[in-house]
Amino acid sequence: MPTNDERAAWAGECARVYADLTGLDYDCEVDIAISDLMASLLHLADRQGLCPETLITRAQMHYEHESREEEAT
Repeated sequence: MPTNDERAAWAGECARVYADLTGLDYDCEVDIAISDLMASLLHLADRQGLCPETLITRAQMHYEHESREEEAT
């Protein structure tokens, strides 16, 4: 099972690629890169016929579960 550090590193790579694609400076605008990527993923979900709000709720539940799981070890 991956650690939360590994999950964060994977997401960081995605955000860095997104920043490069959109012309953001990842090192100076990491918060913008992450929030813009999240917004774009919601647009993708909508285009796929998925409910963005449901995905946000599910992602939050996963985050909380994974965080609690790591704290317990």
